[in-house]
Amino acid sequence: MSLLGDVNGLHVLDAGCGPGICSEYLAQNGATVHAVDVTPQMVELARLRCAQLTVEVVTGDLASPLGWLPAQSFDKILCSLAFDSELPDKMIVATPDLLIVAVHYARLDG
Repeated sequence: MSLLGDVNGLHVLDAGCGPGICSEYLAQNGATVHAVDVTPQMVELARLRCAQLTVEVVTGDLASPLGWLPAQSFDKILCSLAFDSELPDKMIVATPDLLIVAVHYARLDG
């Protein structure tokens, strides 16, 4: 999380939010968070965890075009363990000076 720097007052996309652990941290540190996950059960867990915070949690597939998110609306994007290859080229929701922090699994099968 330290790679994101100060998020106070920023709009952050938590792409592949899972149960909302990072979304909770970001909101507690002053960010307005839009959290997305493809799994309805994870979305429900994130909603429960972030119920009293400035976090909007939705079900969405990051492998599809992101037309349902406003263009250039996020200052930073956190993508923690949501992709096992490159980030999709659909991240047009980012501002021009955006910082994307992506953490990937290490593949051991070649």
